[in-house]
Amino acid sequence: MKVFLVLFCAFFIPVLSFGQFSWGVKAGASFSGYHSESASGLNPEYKYQPGFQAGVFAEQQLSERFSLQPELLFSFRRAKASVKETYSIPSTTGYTTLELEMTSRFSPLYLDLPVYFKMNVMEAKTGKLALGLGPVFSYGLGGKVKVDGKLGSDETSGEQKLFKEDEFVWTDDSGNQSTEMLMDDAPFKRFDFGWGGLATYELPLGLAFNLSAQYGLLNISNDEEEDLYSRSLVLGISYRF
Repeated sequence: MKVFLVLFCAFFIPVLSFGQFSWGVKAGASFSGYHSESASGLNPEYKYQPGFQAGVFAEQQLSERFSLQPELLFSFRRAKASVKETYSIPSTTGYTTLELEMTSRFSPLYLDLPVYFKMNVMEAKTGKLALGLGPVFSYGLGGKVKVDGKLGSDETSGEQKLFKEDEFVWTDDSGNQSTEMLMDDAPFKRFDFGWGGLATYELPLGLAFNLSAQYGLLNISNDEEEDLYSRSLVLGISYRF
């Protein structure tokens, strides 16, 4: 968290120290998921899920066409992973076929710090279009993963904190609970880094429509058998004061 605060001060304070800056608020619906590179026999299929993002931004004009825009955002990201495998198990009559079905639902909360270098590409009486590109720093604040599993006729469910070393709490179909330490560390690493892109169309009164994307470059998983890289798309609005 200390590194994240240093980054925040490094980008926001210089912008606010100059006279020609503006600031505003923004919010939007996010669609997040993960890119998986798995070394195990299980190959999860990750799907994008809806979430929410909200925060503030500041913009410093560097010239007539170019500007610097850091943002500080709370990002509630969600993702879903599904696994479906078939196993043949030796039995007294030969082999018994069992089907494994597992669904994992991730709901992490991040503090995001994107820093966009923006360029105005079109300006008219009705508004102006700008494009931005820059790094995105993210810090995991909290969240859980919930798992629903079925092996043959047996069903179970469980949950675990994402950013803390924690026991997995399982609940079977009879309501009985048990705990298990699946790994020696938290499932996710707190710090993430990637590239972000921004397209915004701002109306004369300060209201703007935004489309942004984030492409994670760091492996955020502590699982030695699977690498995970974050992906997200946000569609939202902003207002400049």
